[in-house]
Amino acid sequence: MLKYITFLSFVFISFSTQHHNAVSDDCKKDIIPVYKTDVPDEFQAEVILNSFLKDQIIDDMKSWFVESHFPYGNTTVWHKINLVTSTIDLNNFGIDEKLVMVYYDSQNYCGIGGQCSTYLLRKIDGEWTKIEHWHEVKWEIVYLDSCNDKLLYILLNKGNDFGAPGPDHGRVIRINIS
Repeated sequence: MLKYITFLSFVFISFSTQHHNAVSDDCKKDIIPVYKTDVPDEFQAEVILNSFLKDQIIDDMKSWFVESHFPYGNTTVWHKINLVTSTIDLNNFGIDEKLVMVYYDSQNYCGIGGQCSTYLLRKIDGEWTKIEHWHEVKWEIVYLDSCNDKLLYILLNKGNDFGAPGPDHGRVIRINIS
């Protein structure tokens, strides 16, 4: 009797495991084409100017000219802020929404090691809001999972070989899009 129960338990566990693996194998990633631009397009510029980044840019420029480099004899008059932008357009996937990623790169903000941040902006109640950010690494792919249509995934890269891995290296960001 014990052998019979053990055998049935084994069959049940085996079936459950195989069934679970079969279900998860049916999921597929729908990769969302997202392109990086070194100069924000009109839509991205409007998003940036209607978000917290506008104040960050103003503070950064003010700091350059009043507090950090310029007043101490640095002959470089121009302070450069690089905004590498990407738009995640979900309209082709049946979702009426766009999100914007902005990689903010500036001498004052990033520091000597170039440890810049990327901000993910989403329009919530008519306002462009930072819903996520990550530091030191850039995004690798953006995708939807066919098994969970309520989540958008952003896979961050693993960083470079120069420094120790940080908390954002290789992280997967999940955004509820329902």
